[in-house]
Amino acid sequence: KLGSYKSQNSRPHVTLASFYLDEQREEFLVKYLDKFSSSLNPFAVWVKDFGYFESSGNQGVAYLAVQNKDSIVHLQTMLNVVLKIDVRVQKKYLLK
Repeated sequence: KLGSYKSQNSRPHVTLASFYLDEQREEFLVKYLDKFSSSLNPFAVWVKDFGYFESSGNQGVAYLAVQNKDSIVHLQTMLNVVLKIDVRVQKKYLLK
């Protein structure tokens, strides 16, 4: 059952990274990610079908299945590298 009010009103998104960072570094991170994203070339994302999985603390997560994952995986890999090197997020705090 997907009845979560919060998810019904959230914007669709693709999660590229999840990590912990000291709140004092938030302004730096926002500026850095803005600069990082401006250097990227746009690419298409094709979705087909959908799936669902249970999630702790939620009623479940519904998602669209991405067909052409290579561009997203490459972007995610690049982002993890810059988060470790430039933003200095410790590897143990990067969530996969």
